[in-house]
Amino acid sequence: MGIEDLKRHLEARARADAKAILEEGNREAEEVQNRTLAEARAAAAAHFAIVQEAERRARGAVVQASRDGSRTIGAAYEDVVLMAVDRALERLSGLTGERYLDFITRSLAAGDRLLGTFVVTATRERDVPLLESEGRSVDGVEPGAGGIIMRSPDGRVLDLRFESIVDGMRDRTWQTVVGELGEVRGDA
Repeated sequence: MGIEDLKRHLEARARADAKAILEEGNREAEEVQNRTLAEARAAAAAHFAIVQEAERRARGAVVQASRDGSRTIGAAYEDVVLMAVDRALERLSGLTGERYLDFITRSLAAGDRLLGTFVVTATRERDVPLLESEGRSVDGVEPGAGGIIMRSPDGRVLDLRFESIVDGMRDRTWQTVVGELGEVRGDA
């Protein structure tokens, strides 16, 4: 196998590994999202009374009251989305043991293949000894739920923080919650 073939093979393998890591993170985030969606539904029922009251007042009031009701509904939707995202992050940050170690190990391997040389920013102080025991240069700690950020000397970044994974699903969560609240309100 020639150098170019080896290079193409390694790049393809690195892309496949990175994709697998991201898919695993997305799967884990989706599992958490599904569990928290049930909690969001319960919260939606509690928010429904607030929303219903806002709508009743809006029907009997002038245009300004209607605008205020819309803002209240929007805030209730936003509260539910934020609660779901916060709950997902809380559950992901609770990952420990072999599952978390596997995530970090696979993330570092993807960084090796995609970035070559890089420094790591941990998201939890307790991860620093783990990263250093793997022979990694840790340039600091940015508070977070878990995962790592890898930066190459040429400025490329591979962000595998739990926050980034969940944030990538925020729009989908928003649409799901709005749809669920619409069903609760009878709009759907």
